[in-house]
Amino acid sequence: MNNSSGLSTTYDAQWQAMSIIPSTGTQPSLSYPNTGISAWLCEYPPGPNVTFNNATAEGGLFFYQFTAQSQAGNSLWVNGVTNCTGTPEDVEGGVTVINTVTYGPPPQYPQSVINAIENDMVGAAPSTALSCNALGLVRLQQ
Repeated sequence: MNNSSGLSTTYDAQWQAMSIIPSTGTQPSLSYPNTGISAWLCEYPPGPNVTFNNATAEGGLFFYQFTAQSQAGNSLWVNGVTNCTGTPEDVEGGVTVINTVTYGPPPQYPQSVINAIENDMVGAAPSTALSCNALGLVRLQQ
């Protein structure tokens, strides 16, 4: 697993061994043509005293298996979040950019990452046209 800095860690093999995606043998079916998927993964912790766990690496290994948008209803978004606070999985307190809008903790930013996640779920601007909500509306018309 590589992070945004392009650095590999010595834990890659250990995280792969814990992953639900096996590196050999029978591979799972990862085709969800009627399901949109949005992931919010912490890119790195906010400081040296925060210990990273394997959640981001395992999430990265999982989403790496999706090689075509059609596997996720043409709506697959993996969003990197920086400066995750509290725990390495606490993306709500971090910082992310969606369609040129930066989300982060107030008062520095007008909206938090939880607002970005909610916008994606309900299809509010500036979420993408392929938000979870938009895909749900398409499914209702089928």
